[in-house]
Amino acid sequence: MKKLYLFISIMIFSMSIFAQEETKTTEFSIDGQFRTRLELQPSDGGRNVLVADETAGFTQLSQRSRITFNYKSGKLQSKFAIQDVRLFGSNKSVKSNNGSGNELAVHQAWLKYKLADKICVKLGRQELNYADARLLWNKNWLQEAASYDAVVFQGRGGLNWDVGFVLNSAEKNTVASQYRALGFFNISKKINDNITVNLTDLFEGYENGTTTALYGKNTIGINPVLKFGALKFNASFYYQNGKVATLGATQDYAGMMYTANISYKLGKITIGAGYDSYSGDDDATDDKNQVFTTPYAGAHKFFGNTDFHLKLFGLKKGINDINIKVNASLTPKTSINLALHMISLGYDDTYKDANNVDQTYKNVGNNIDFVLKHKFGKKMALLFGYSAMLASDEYKAKKLGAGTDAKFHQWAWVMVSFSPNFFKYSK
Repeated sequence: MKKLYLFISIMIFSMSIFAQEETKTTEFSIDGQFRTRLELQPSDGGRNVLVADETAGFTQLSQRSRITFNYKSGKLQSKFAIQDVRLFGSNKSVKSNNGSGNELAVHQAWLKYKLADKICVKLGRQELNYADARLLWNKNWLQEAASYDAVVFQGRGGLNWDVGFVLNSAEKNTVASQYRALGFFNISKKINDNITVNLTDLFEGYENGTTTALYGKNTIGINPVLKFGALKFNASFYYQNGKVATLGATQDYAGMMYTANISYKLGKITIGAGYDSYSGDDDATDDKNQVFTTPYAGAHKFFGNTDFHLKLFGLKKGINDINIKVNASLTPKTSINLALHMISLGYDDTYKDANNVDQTYKNVGNNIDFVLKHKFGKKMALLFGYSAMLASDEYKAKKLGAGTDAKFHQWAWVMVSFSPNFFKYSK
């Protein structure tokens, strides 16, 4: 009789599993994206380069075309996205982040499997976005965007966590900024309806650069987010340590960054103010490298749309930014964003004055951004942006030489984005 009960129990259990598998939902969809952007730049050097007054302007028209296949069934989920990024009139694509220059590229190709009730693993090429994007971001502003070949373990529940590993198993790099391996974890805890805390750690390993033989860098930090009605506050603090070997000499990393931002929503208008500080190094001869760098972050969204921060990082003097932002919804479909960034260096930099005498400066200038967005339904949007960099006289002298008149630095762009759904199936 016990064997009969056992047999019946096994049959009922097996039938219940079979019934669950038969009734599970299968979803499949095909989505597209067409994103065309016209840019009017100060010169062919790009939007972040100061040029002399007589320099001719430059017009660039680019497009990102992307098709994405999404699949979900039971414990399995996958995404496969192919994109083509190119300049109009060119048979060659815009050079991608990995330097391959392929016209057609796989942007995402991953498989996600549910290991347990609230734990899953995600394997393959994927976008990485965590916390405040100070360490990892998909860089979606770039037409080519950014994705990583990674395996990521994820846990969801009262405590959300991600642990990931990114590997470059191709030939040894010849560029020091290309990683050999990345490792990271992100922990996010919603303490209550008003407070969320994020903890992120990123390890970068490099090998065989042209000037850097081998080094590892670790960045760890915290990002609390507080919301009290119309008032929102968020802050970040990150610290970098590790070692770098450059032409036989070894330095220890000791960089840091911190930021604080506050905003208040008044009806359809949100007003915010913030301060960012990235450390620099005033003594390149000692055994400490105090320059805070984030090669996989989204600095474009923090230091102004002209991206002058890319040139400032090269000075290794650090960056300070006081910013004021205003976002307003004019209609349910139309919004505007205004931003003022007052940018300076953390340490004095030098330039030659008209008498060829060294002078010092910290003030870089003010970056002004304006963005207008109008939605045509849920799938299509038109965006217009205008930015100007009001550089200080000292920074102009640093970049162009004293006595050289600088061209008024302005950059404008128009972008059309259309994201249709071609096919959708659910059973």
